[in-house]
Amino acid sequence: MPRRLTRRASALVLLATAAALSACVTPATAPPSSAGATPPPGQGTVVLRGTLQGLKFLNSFQLAVRPVAAVGAGGPGQGGARPVPLWSASSPGYWGSYYSDGPKGTVTTLTLPAGEYEVFSYSAMSGAWGGLRAVQAQTPFSRRFRVVDGEVTYIGHVAVVVRGDAGTLPSAGGALLLPAQVTVKDEAAQDLKDIGERIGGM
Repeated sequence: MPRRLTRRASALVLLATAAALSACVTPATAPPSSAGATPPPGQGTVVLRGTLQGLKFLNSFQLAVRPVAAVGAGGPGQGGARPVPLWSASSPGYWGSYYSDGPKGTVTTLTLPAGEYEVFSYSAMSGAWGGLRAVQAQTPFSRRFRVVDGEVTYIGHVAVVVRGDAGTLPSAGGALLLPAQVTVKDEAAQDLKDIGERIGGM
């Protein structure tokens, strides 16, 4: 499923990544927003869309990625895991979809050292009767991809569909563990279109 992008698509992604980074730093330290930009030496850029479906009153949602070499170094959340935020109160359409359990998320880019990785978990914060609860995957999963030095790789749309949410708080405290179906879809045309529109809106 993961695949390298064409030179034109790669330039578009790198431009979006540079623009997003420059919005978070001062002009004196902002990276160049150039279509000719490349990832730092020894690193590559990946594009993915992540969505979560099946939870109402969703406050936030993120996927987690980690190097495959780190598997076995610890439980979920250990071994060099990196969160990939995909939904929050600042996301477009947040309040309009707050009471819906439909899919919520976005397309994003991240730069990682070259190597083998996996998307292995998700976590979310969601409202419920009686307060706010953390929701996590009941069982681990693995969707692997490779980061290539100096290149842009499209991972796909990682779609998480949660099953069996009764809208209640966990009885014993801690995170609510729910079964989820995880699929990866090739939606490169739409995802790159959305990245292009994001650049146009900056």
